Amino acid sequence: MARFTKAALFFAATLTSVNAFSAVPNTSERTIITRDIKTPDPVPFEGQQAAIELMQTGRMYRYNIGKGEESVVSLTEIEVAKYTGHKYCVALNSCGSALMLLLKTSGLEHGGKVISNAFTFGAVPSAIEHAGGKAVYVESDYNHVMDVADLEKKLKANPDCKHVMVSHMRGKVADMDAIKALCDEHDAVLLEDCAHSLGVRWQDKHTGHMGRACAISSQSYKMINSGEGGFFLTDDADMAAQCAVYAGAYEGLASKHVTVPGPEVFGNYPNELPNYSVRMSNLAAAVIKPQIKTLEDRIEKYNSRYAKLTAALEERVGKYMSIPQNTPGVTMPVHDSLQFNLSHDITDEQVQAFLDECAAHGLPVELFGHKSNARNFVNWGFAPADDPLPLTAKMLSRACDVRMPLMWDDKDFDDMADVISESLLTVVEPQDTEAATETANNDMLYSHVRVNNSGYKKFESPRKRANKVMMEIQEDAQKNAHNPKVHDVHFRVGDSIELTMISQGGVNSNETEKIRGVVLGIDKRGLGTGFYLRDVVFGEPVDRKIPLYSPLIKDIKVLEKNFVFKGKRKVKRAKLYYLRDRLPQETRVTKY
Repeated sequence: MARFTKAALFFAATLTSVNAFSAVPNTSERTIITRDIKTPDPVPFEGQQAAIELMQTGRMYRYNIGKGEESVVSLTEIEVAKYTGHKYCVALNSCGSALMLLLKTSGLEHGGKVISNAFTFGAVPSAIEHAGGKAVYVESDYNHVMDVADLEKKLKANPDCKHVMVSHMRGKVADMDAIKALCDEHDAVLLEDCAHSLGVRWQDKHTGHMGRACAISSQSYKMINSGEGGFFLTDDADMAAQCAVYAGAYEGLASKHVTVPGPEVFGNYPNELPNYSVRMSNLAAAVIKPQIKTLEDRIEKYNSRYAKLTAALEERVGKYMSIPQNTPGVTMPVHDSLQFNLSHDITDEQVQAFLDECAAHGLPVELFGHKSNARNFVNWGFAPADDPLPLTAKMLSRACDVRMPLMWDDKDFDDMADVISESLLTVVEPQDTEAATETANNDMLYSHVRVNNSGYKKFESPRKRANKVMMEIQEDAQKNAHNPKVHDVHFRVGDSIELTMISQGGVNSNETEKIRGVVLGIDKRGLGTGFYLRDVVFGEPVDRKIPLYSPLIKDIKVLEKNFVFKGKRKVKRAKLYYLRDRLPQETRVTKY
């Protein structure tokens, strides 16, 4: 190994410490997330057991019950209605079906206009089209809620519109008192899409009570999870009776419901209304029912993590983004996902670079205004907007969306804040960061140099010299540790590899083990170079970081190149979340 002076080694160590305090970390210091962002909330064990027992009986049809019994669907409807405070509840196969039936049961005629948010999920205009209506869109503001002033304009411009469907997108609630007053003034029926607002309270009452009826969802990424499912909730007896018949309560089957009005309200509806067969099955209800009692605890956990996450973002990158604020009147929010608006000082190219940076470090961030996003109104070719929506379009071009999986650990949300902040600073402050780091390095280096009357004694290019010293040290150490079987093997992110390693007994152990897995990432730092590997232990995926120059590694073989990305020519290798859909079947740990 080459000889170095104490001063040279000091400068090298000093430079390393300075880099640790840089505004934006080096690529080698960046936070990487390896967990699946699309992990849904699991079904409680009670629900799993109920589903198994139900399948053993075969009674998955909601009306296939014995005399004097109540179906699992009916029992779940009771629990849901009790939680939201509604009198009537009908369980359906999806929230989309519930939205469509909100319109059908409230008297929407074919071709009738329905005013709704310009910012919502494509299921809302789809339900309007399904019910035979025509959508009229209202601007949404930077808090991601309906703009009340524009609603008033649209009601005045469309006096023949008798339906307003407000979507509480991502649990964000608009000024419902003002909206209700406008609907009453213009004799329009107010309906609420509460797919995202289960648990949210407006003026201490659950959302869905300002309108004549509402719909909630039990799709996998909602607060209750049955894969697909929805509920129609109302205090209006006539609407509830119609909904039950539309859903499939034919030939007197309404008598097997609990949370619907009596037979006198149904009248001749079973013969007058079509049967759309959109009932919920007992199987879906069985997994939903035990989740209802866990809602408050989960909401508290979500909100606690959200508060910590948003506080970290506002402190670190608040000047480059804004967090949507709750409308006064929301007495209980539910923050089960994160939304933020990037500053319009950031260019479109920088926005895309930010999204790419986040994806490259394991965090998919969605842009609501993306050309393929189903929440962008310009993508609704089946129900296009007749009028320009400049406020919504501008907001969507900077509005970002990130899931917050409940099954993640608190540390994972610290990592989420790191990835978002680091990615944004990398994009918007690259020059400033470099200059600041250079100044900090020089200040720290020169602070240890003896001075005389003429001032500092200036070293020639101290930062460059320190870098050179560090590189020489690394190169010598790498040469000494070089193992051809390990370090001459060229593998890339996405490759399937096999390691032969000395077992945990240490370097003197004769026992070895083979580990097969997929390379998640490679962290190149000279002698500190390592790689992230995903393998399977006892049927469960395990992520680990392995130092390449570890003396425990005896051999590395590439089993299959381009394993993850095969067939995806245009997929960037940075998008490692594709890996979670695929692992080598032979991945395992065995000892020899």
